[in-house]
Amino acid sequence: MVEDLVNQVHSYVEERGSLNDIKRSNFYLISFNILCEANGVYFPLELGLVEYSIEQGCTNTFHQFIDSGPIPLGFASLAKDHN
Repeated sequence: MVEDLVNQVHSYVEERGSLNDIKRSNFYLISFNILCEANGVYFPLELGLVEYSIEQGCTNTFHQFIDSGPIPLGFASLAKDHN
């Protein structure tokens, strides 16, 4: 598994070209947070996104809380503990 990841990084670097091209490339980091999981259904709570380049650092951000509706019956304690 680690070898596969290393090979993917090597392939990505080769496809991008020069080191300067890689420095200028934008990368996107995304993060999700959930309120709770109930019977295989995940209730979203939060979304975060960052645009980043090695050359310029963090260039753009986005954050949004998500209203996933009422907490399913019997899961309020679990949702509270998850936060």
